[in-house]
Amino acid sequence: MTESGLMWAVGARRVLITGAAAAVCAATGQAFAHAAYIQLSPARGVEVRAAYDSGEPMVSAQVRIYAPDAPARVWLQGLTDESGVYRFVPDPAIDGAWAVQVRQAGHGAMGEIRLEPTSVPAAEAALPLSTSATGPDPLQKALMAAAIIWGFIGTALYFKRPR
Repeated sequence: MTESGLMWAVGARRVLITGAAAAVCAATGQAFAHAAYIQLSPARGVEVRAAYDSGEPMVSAQVRIYAPDAPARVWLQGLTDESGVYRFVPDPAIDGAWAVQVRQAGHGAMGEIRLEPTSVPAAEAALPLSTSATGPDPLQKALMAAAIIWGFIGTALYFKRPR
């Protein structure tokens, strides 16, 4: 085997082994944290708890709150604390589904919390809530794994080409 052929074989083997390891990690979700979760709960208003799918809190993530009566306009915005928590007190006069968006470094999640009308001031109220939030999409994970594998195959074919 020539020296260039030997170098290609070693390089291609490394690419394929690295690609296989990356594909396994992507499939198990152990190496990449591409999803984000938010948890909404009542606590003298609403508490937003944001974390990556690895469980690590989203520190200093951007939070945007949208009121039900003006869903296209940001009603309130801020940043999560060192625990990935953000608290706000919605206007009790506005009933309906409040949208909460959390984003940081290309990761994000959106959820909504439905508030029932109440005549008690917001600081005193125990708000009746229903929550929903989106999690990671299995199709998105499969597509990412396929893209990684395709990238490694393309790299291997690039190095295999005649010079």
